[in-house]
Amino acid sequence: MAFANKSLLFVLAVFVSSQLGCEALQAQLPGSVTSEFPVPDISAEDVWALYSSPELPTLIVQLMPSLYKSIDVMLGNGTEGTILKITLQPTNPGPLTWHEKFVKVDHKTRTKVVRQMNGGFLNMGFALYEDIFEIKSTSPNSCVIRATVNFIILEGSESGASLITADWSMAYAMVDYIRRYNANNYLASKTDSQ
Repeated sequence: MAFANKSLLFVLAVFVSSQLGCEALQAQLPGSVTSEFPVPDISAEDVWALYSSPELPTLIVQLMPSLYKSIDVMLGNGTEGTILKITLQPTNPGPLTWHEKFVKVDHKTRTKVVRQMNGGFLNMGFALYEDIFEIKSTSPNSCVIRATVNFIILEGSESGASLITADWSMAYAMVDYIRRYNANNYLASKTDSQ
């Protein structure tokens, strides 16, 4: 009898939800894409220093002007809790604007979680879209950047998943920046010692 009552309540809830236009019971399809980018010549500490830097939003626009039109800090100072407004150049595929939040910046585990708050993929039928960056040491002078995209798509919006790819253009730009920075510091130290 208890089972029958629970089944009846579930059917009633689905009926009422559909009549009221409620999407609470709409099927949600979770997904995840993970990839790794080896960095054979830079320490995890150096890579993390840039990934966790409060200046990263400004630097990314400078390093990748063909992708990013602007990144505006709406709230915060670049640390955990910061909310950004991202605007891509109109030539890019997929969503062009959204707000995202740094929901986690963990210096101990070198993990940064960035979650879209509105716009972007959330306007394309996603209930959740977040990027997780983990910097893992592989030796004193090398590391791996592990990027994971976690998402939940509402049933009927599955075609949006085709836009989720392992794009390493930001990692390339950041690693190249660190290499140039380290090379400039090395050359400056040689000049100062002479």
